Amino acid sequence: VASWFHLMMGYDAGYYSYIWSEAFAADLFSEFEKMETGIVDNELGERYRDAILSPCAMYDGETMLRSFLGRQPSKDAFVNRMRNG
Repeated sequence: VASWFHLMMGYDAGYYSYIWSEAFAADLFSEFEKMETGIVDNELGERYRDAILSPCAMYDGETMLRSFLGRQPSKDAFVNRMRNG
């Protein structure tokens, strides 16, 4: 739950970054949730490893996200998660 305390304590930029990291994580995880085999899918796991984990800091985050997702990152999965708990 968000509060104004973070903003009053000078944590605004960090909090903003934290929320975006949550949005990107939800977008990544939504790809696993789509799988018929459940969240444990070898092919998707390998794709995640190759696009996100292996390159590490060789590419910027948005490039790695686009590589894995095959599209621009979206906040939709995060918004849905916040609405539905």
